[in-house]
Amino acid sequence: MRKYYRDLREFLQKLEEGGLLRTVQRPINKDLELMPVVRWQFRGNLPESARKAFLFKNVTDGRGNKYSMPVLVGGYAASRNIYALGMMCSPEEIAAKWNDAQMHPVKPILLETGPVHEEVHLGAGLLNHGGIGEFPVPVSTPGLDNAPYLSNANWVTKDPETGERNLGNYRAMIKSATRTGVFSGSHLFTHWKKCRAKGIPLQAAVVIGASPNIIYVGAGKPAYGTDEYAVAGGIAGEPVELVRCKTVDLEVPATAEIVFEGEIPTDSLEREAPFGEYTGYMGMNTMSPYFNVTCITHRRDAIYSAFISQFPPSESSVMRGIGREAAWFKLLRHDCNIAGVLRVAFHQTSGSGPYAVIQMKKYGPGDAWQALHAAYSFNPPTVKFIIAVDEDIDPGDPDSVNWGSVDIRSFDFVQPPGPTNVLGIVHLLDAARSASLRPAVLVVGSAEEYGPVGEAELPIREDAPLRPASPYAVSKVAQGALARLYGPAGGMRVVLTRTFHHTGPGRGEAFAESSFARQIAEIEHGLRPAVIEVGNLDAVRDFCDVRDVVRAYLLLLEKGEPGQAYNVCSGRGLRIREVLDLLLASSSARVEVRVDKERLRPADVPAQVGDPSRLRAATAWEPRIPIAETLRDLLSDWRARVAGVATRKA
Repeated sequence: MRKYYRDLREFLQKLEEGGLLRTVQRPINKDLELMPVVRWQFRGNLPESARKAFLFKNVTDGRGNKYSMPVLVGGYAASRNIYALGMMCSPEEIAAKWNDAQMHPVKPILLETGPVHEEVHLGAGLLNHGGIGEFPVPVSTPGLDNAPYLSNANWVTKDPETGERNLGNYRAMIKSATRTGVFSGSHLFTHWKKCRAKGIPLQAAVVIGASPNIIYVGAGKPAYGTDEYAVAGGIAGEPVELVRCKTVDLEVPATAEIVFEGEIPTDSLEREAPFGEYTGYMGMNTMSPYFNVTCITHRRDAIYSAFISQFPPSESSVMRGIGREAAWFKLLRHDCNIAGVLRVAFHQTSGSGPYAVIQMKKYGPGDAWQALHAAYSFNPPTVKFIIAVDEDIDPGDPDSVNWGSVDIRSFDFVQPPGPTNVLGIVHLLDAARSASLRPAVLVVGSAEEYGPVGEAELPIREDAPLRPASPYAVSKVAQGALARLYGPAGGMRVVLTRTFHHTGPGRGEAFAESSFARQIAEIEHGLRPAVIEVGNLDAVRDFCDVRDVVRAYLLLLEKGEPGQAYNVCSGRGLRIREVLDLLLASSSARVEVRVDKERLRPADVPAQVGDPSRLRAATAWEPRIPIAETLRDLLSDWRARVAGVATRKA
């Protein structure tokens, strides 16, 4: 298998060899003509398979200036065929390759230098070639946009608390030779808000023109905390080569065409837009952050690249749709353990954003609700409509989806767990108010409200984002929000918990440790073969004794701050394997441990450990009962229950 493209240039050569690149030699005005010329192939009756990338080699502007630098448009995703070439696979294999890259990322490597540093402009020399004015940035929507915008702008920033990198594609209005806007409501904006809280600017670098894998992950929007460079390495099957920036503490692709370095102030905003948006409408002006350039680096014969968007279908709708389909599929199938998810489709007619369809094989009555709630929680501002369909409906075909939406064979309606958790708390608080009662109310939530978390987010604090990934978790989030609203209105003191895994005598057998204890007790009484069936023993969970948890509840009712949420947990992680070993140590039975594939999930959350600092500070609570004692008591309880069954059978 040949190696992945080293840079954009190798990819352009492959496009040309495949007849997918059209080179334009005649002069073309970047402010008036360039983007409309490329747009014709999207707005006419040309089939998608006939779309091409355009490389303009004789670029001018509205003032008569000529540029030595060529402009590439449509070079990454004018069609699925071009996108597939960038992934080095067939169009049918794109989804599988994306999934494999996310599940098997390859960490990047750092080089001393690279082609992107062939020319460096900084300090007194920053404007030697005109600053940003050196680059032929096209006007995307002539006559309507208020300025040229960087469209293939891939922003690199770091979380100021964790140091985790983010690479994301966000547009940037050209404001001066050393200044651009920053339009982002995603992960970069999270970094910006964290820096604002610390009173520091956010360092940033803008990468323009790189190998396709870099561009695809930037537009794909994987989950927060994901190192997009590592996912890009997964696509390539080899590490991405990086170099350090000259003026900021960031890393950029060594073979990129162009990089702008600088800082985004966090103490002020500036006007941004109007700009032709991907929906086909003009995005009106807003107040947004801005970027001050401190250094420009580029290759000696750099190629400027831009995306064409503004109206679906477009290059951006192709790229956005494929990337989001991959990110959502990983979330639903692997992170949320929904085995029935087969495919996710974003429809290009909506700009590959507001309208999503999930194709599923139904294993349980609540599967569709779990998928729908989890999908919405991933990025709520992105979508307006999410539809779950059966496996015989093509999720990418609007006619098929519309037919399936009214077909009686579609998923049966299943009431999510709202009446008890959501309406129940409303009715309870309303009854207390009507009776003129003013009780202290403890709303017991769940660690499931946090949803899938990355290793860097452990231990989980109460200020961690809530990403519920099941109908139950969504209902618990809603329950807490309603309690905060209704309680104070009725003069009640409401305290909330997010309780982590707890166990002890009386625990139901649906939970791993209780299932182990039941099986051991049945083996001891001769009711089953000496085999314990298990699932994933490597998962790490935060265990407490249920009696300690109840004590924490009583203390919070007395001392908890109204409206505040508290993690009830030990703060210590324990592997499920260790739990089983402790139970087996309390039994004289010799057993075989056997993995039951039916108990395995597509991808267990590796670790879920909470931070009880807020609870300790408010109540001085500490767990008193060691987990070994808890498990001995649990096993004794199951022995008593099983003995009763054995007696009745006898």
